[in-house]
Amino acid sequence: PVFDAAMMEHPLLNFHPLENTATTTVDLTFTLSFKDRTAAGHVAHVRVYTPDGNLYRAMAQPIAAPNAARGRRTVAGYPRPLAEQPLRARGSGSAIRYEVDFAFPVGGTDIVSTGLYGSWKVEPYLDDAAAPCAPAVSFELRP
Repeated sequence: PVFDAAMMEHPLLNFHPLENTATTTVDLTFTLSFKDRTAAGHVAHVRVYTPDGNLYRAMAQPIAAPNAARGRRTVAGYPRPLAEQPLRARGSGSAIRYEVDFAFPVGGTDIVSTGLYGSWKVEPYLDDAAAPCAPAVSFELRP
């Protein structure tokens, strides 16, 4: 591969092969989108389920207001405070949305080493709610 100096100044580089498989995907990104800023101050959670329906991973993300300095917040179930992620504005006018991301590692994990391929599901939650805050979304991982 050829890398140029300007490219190497970025903290994260994404490459898109002709075919995205579990062996070429390092991380997936789950993006939660909110219609207003009221998610700031809350904690977003995602639960990721394997093709056979078992919980694979639960992740939490404290949400800060747009353009806020990144602080750290204590979240139940986590041994250390988690870094807050400011809401990121997308769009304009009445179409503006506010987003937070979750990185989901794939390459180099037991997903690849044990062949956990098939149709996965991710469910979003807000704070300690018992029910998801939006419908689950499915995604496919292939070898």
